[in-house]
Amino acid sequence: MTIDDPSLLEQRLELRQQLQDQRQEVAERLFASMAQGQFPRSKTMQVLIHRPELVGRLVALLAGARFAGSVSAFLAVVQILRAGRSQSSPP
Repeated sequence: MTIDDPSLLEQRLELRQQLQDQRQEVAERLFASMAQGQFPRSKTMQVLIHRPELVGRLVALLAGARFAGSVSAFLAVVQILRAGRSQSSPP
């Protein structure tokens, strides 16, 4: 190891910055593809993401009336989270 070699701390900080930059780039690409209607490509995933109430009804139908209340509560939480996420996402 020579004097010009970066310390382990410096290497760690540099790698950390590279990872953050990569994550930011991936997030920007996903956001752009979602805005253009390209993500998700699967029709099933589009339904799961954009219409969770339909998924809840299907689960309630398949699971029976016993679990319908739990499914409804879960859907309410999902909708609240989606609303919060859409308000905090960049324009």
